[in-house]
Amino acid sequence: MTDVIQSQIDDLTRTRQALSRLADERRVADAKKADEQRKTDERLASEAKQRQEKKAAEFKASARSVFLSNPAATSEDFERCWRDGLRDELLKQAAVEADAAAKRRSLAWYKRNF
Repeated sequence: MTDVIQSQIDDLTRTRQALSRLADERRVADAKKADEQRKTDERLASEAKQRQEKKAAEFKASARSVFLSNPAATSEDFERCWRDGLRDELLKQAAVEADAAAKRRSLAWYKRNF
């Protein structure tokens, strides 16, 4: 009888060890997956930031070009106005115009369909 009990204890010990190894492997795999996801998220955030910075630079260059088309304007004037809120005002104006265009498209769609 003791041999049977010892055999069962040995089986339980081996099972516990196997489960422990599986749990360790799972933790390692989960940690690796989480690290890969974090790296992917960081890369995507960095790429989005770069795209945003590029668009902002293009927007500023376009605004500078229009601003400096006035013969009396200087680069210093542009930088001062840009810093003092010209950028925000242009963005607000663009948002208002985009909203108005969307409303016109919506109204036109409504008139065509009803």
